[in-house]
Amino acid sequence: MTRSYTKGKRAEHEAETRQRIVEAALALHGEIGPNGTTISLIAERAGVQRHTVYAHLPDERSTLMACSGMHMDRAPLPSPDGWSGLDEPEARLRAGLSALYGWFERNEQLLALVFRDAETNDTLREVSELRFRFV
Repeated sequence: MTRSYTKGKRAEHEAETRQRIVEAALALHGEIGPNGTTISLIAERAGVQRHTVYAHLPDERSTLMACSGMHMDRAPLPSPDGWSGLDEPEARLRAGLSALYGWFERNEQLLALVFRDAETNDTLREVSELRFRFV
């Protein structure tokens, strides 16, 4: 009879470690930009070794997808539900633009660095276009 193996606490620890790594990378993206963020800086900020960062985020694209996903979960784009029911077109337009501009204002620091770096980083440009395709 073979015994099945489940990670249990180990899986929990791995998820917590990944969370710390992605949070560290996202914070660095907002402080110095994605192009200035290195694996060494992420590892130092997350309190792990470089090889641990690579185990969770093996390449630039996976890092950018994880960070942008976390950011969009924490700061989602405004939902049109807040203004789509307004009958007056001008009021609907003002409410929608106000919500969208408010989102950009709240996320200005990170977005400025991401869009700056996307000009010279093809992978970042690809991920940014994917994340902002509906904006």
